[in-house]
Amino acid sequence: MIISRRAQPPSDLREQAREIRTRKHDRYDRIRRYDYRQSLAHYLGHGYRVVDDNPYGTTVAIGKPVNHGLHLALTILTLGLWALVWVLVALAGGEKRMYLPKPYEGGLVGPPPQQQQALPAPGYEPPNGW
Repeated sequence: MIISRRAQPPSDLREQAREIRTRKHDRYDRIRRYDYRQSLAHYLGHGYRVVDDNPYGTTVAIGKPVNHGLHLALTILTLGLWALVWVLVALAGGEKRMYLPKPYEGGLVGPPPQQQQALPAPGYEPPNGW
């Protein structure tokens, strides 16, 4: 009696396929890094400045924050007339921020975690027929 097994490709073919997948992901990683650098250069070229740079992304900002202390003092000195100007400046002006996430190798935060096989609890006996 001959039991047929599904034919496995030779190991060299599997290695070639793995290498092709790796090269493909490397190309996508290079493209993502290039796009990130181009976006950052665009914002910096248009007057934005880097506020925060961490391993996950970069925050850039343009403009100045509203000086609420000065506006409060002016509102008190003008008996509340400056409050209208303060509200308009607070809503329309101020600092504008943009967050640019950094690309990661493989396109995500990292490689997927290794799946671990669940082990039965100590003393567990499977039912008959399993």
